[in-house]
Amino acid sequence: MRPAVGVVTLGRVQSATERDFSVRVRQVTGATVVTVVGEVDLDTAPELEFRIAGATDGADPLVIDLSGVTFFASAGLACLLISQGQGQRPHLVPSPAVAKVLSLSDLDDHLPRSASLADALARIGR
Repeated sequence: MRPAVGVVTLGRVQSATERDFSVRVRQVTGATVVTVVGEVDLDTAPELEFRIAGATDGADPLVIDLSGVTFFASAGLACLLISQGQGQRPHLVPSPAVAKVLSLSDLDDHLPRSASLADALARIGR
């Protein structure tokens, strides 16, 4: 994955891994980005929920980059909805697997999305 132009990581990057799952939280110019790779299921969703909750402490907009997610269960969807209930309206960068679940759940209009991380950062920067 190539870094977007103008992206600056501030401070320490947090990451957690379990089998085919990883989640990383980092500060990017004007936003907090949570990047998720692998399968989000009942086993990995608690770690994702924990990382999203930790990322919502700041005043920066939240972008959840799910473009590397290969499987997305309803437990992952619950994580996204919980983050919305915590006062954040995360901006998503979904993979095809995530987009399908959002569409089937009729949540397309409730969670803003972009095709790429660079696009999401540009949209929230407006």
